[in-house]
Amino acid sequence: MTIDRNIVIRCDGGPDIGMGHVVRCLALARALASRSIRARFAMRGPQGGAADRVRDAGFPVDAVGTASQCGAWLDDADCRATIEYAGAADAAVVLVDHYRADPEYLAKLADAGLRVALIDDVADRDLIAADWILNQNPAGLSLKYRVRDDCTVLRGPEYALLRPEFADARASLHRECHDDAWRVLITLGGSDVAARLAAIVEALEPARRTLDVRCVLAGSADNAVLVQAAGDSRHRVQVLTDVADMAAQMAWADVAVTAGGSTCWELCCLGVPMVVTELSGDQTYNTAFLGERGIAVNVGRWDGAATPTSAAEAVGALLGDATKRSAMSERGAALVDGRGADRVADSLGVLVHARGEVVL
Repeated sequence: MTIDRNIVIRCDGGPDIGMGHVVRCLALARALASRSIRARFAMRGPQGGAADRVRDAGFPVDAVGTASQCGAWLDDADCRATIEYAGAADAAVVLVDHYRADPEYLAKLADAGLRVALIDDVADRDLIAADWILNQNPAGLSLKYRVRDDCTVLRGPEYALLRPEFADARASLHRECHDDAWRVLITLGGSDVAARLAAIVEALEPARRTLDVRCVLAGSADNAVLVQAAGDSRHRVQVLTDVADMAAQMAWADVAVTAGGSTCWELCCLGVPMVVTELSGDQTYNTAFLGERGIAVNVGRWDGAATPTSAAEAVGALLGDATKRSAMSERGAALVDGRGADRVADSLGVLVHARGEVVL
């Protein structure tokens, strides 16, 4: 039999950086678990928020800083704590999913004798210390990475890290596109977006028919402004927090409004026509790609009151155009099949087991 191995995953999540890194790392951790690889998380803020989400999913968490530092650069103390945690866990590999891990941080992990894996979106750093890299975005197909010749690099949406429920929902989903649709899902990620969600709800007021609208955000967010907008709306608006089964919400929707992060790949998997906006620079390529491929309507970078209006107008147009929604749905589903986490886990498993397998 194959002896179990451990891996340490270094990621963070919170109001300032969103939950996308944590969500995709959890999807990978689940896939690794089915391959006898046990993930342990190193995070800032051992209690509440993102850390609790990881712990609730059944994975241990060790603190390498406080939650208030989530958006800061990963420093020497963070690196030392991560190395010590990996040693205590008997983990030969550390997977880093963090924009604030600079080349020096990664080099120190490697110098400590650890194999370094990285989930990346932007190729903006020297990654010569990395043994393995994943970029699950379309940009990954063309970005130039500064890596060693022996570094494994996985690229593109076929490796999108989705939780198993998306593939399960896809298998049982029969999406029908009718001319007079009315169900709208609005989800802009796990960062502080309540005011933006509220602005979109308000911009939907002129819609020609009454809509069913579901707004999803993290439970830790201050959502008073969104609750007020929902109560004032003539539409049937629900505010949902800490949603456990996003696949069910997406399967319900006729159209979604979202930002250009990992949520796009979940929507693609379930064939949900979408309106996308860019909330940060790392989302530029995704939103452009989805718009150019006819998978989404791209309303560009978030720009005050103009973007909610543009998004609402795009939603109205899509709800009344079954032919366009059907074509968008088919293109999205063809791009992401929901099995990316299994492909990634198979590849990463080779690195994790590289120090030898014991057959009994």
